[in-house]
Amino acid sequence: MLGPQPVPAVGLAFDPDTGLVSVLKVSIPPRAGMRYDLWIVTAQAGTRHLAGFREPGAYVSDLLPALTPAQLADALLIVTEEPDGSTPADAPTGTPLYSGMAVRR
Repeated sequence: MLGPQPVPAVGLAFDPDTGLVSVLKVSIPPRAGMRYDLWIVTAQAGTRHLAGFREPGAYVSDLLPALTPAQLADALLIVTEEPDGSTPADAPTGTPLYSGMAVRR
């Protein structure tokens, strides 16, 4: 769950084996003409795009299965707001709105 305490603004779960990213909760939808992008930041792999979303649902990330357990161990997740229709860049262009550490369960 990512967001300020005590109530997370975005709830996420992901399966690194299948690449499935589950967006469980979105408290505030993105502005008109925008979407949220989920990024993973690791010391070994840098900043990489995982998925774009506007609402709760299941999304597939081609990158996630390629990340090693060591890369996921120190992973920070961030959510930015990006223009609809834009192709994800090598790094976020929007300001990070939400962030949190990836926790393995």
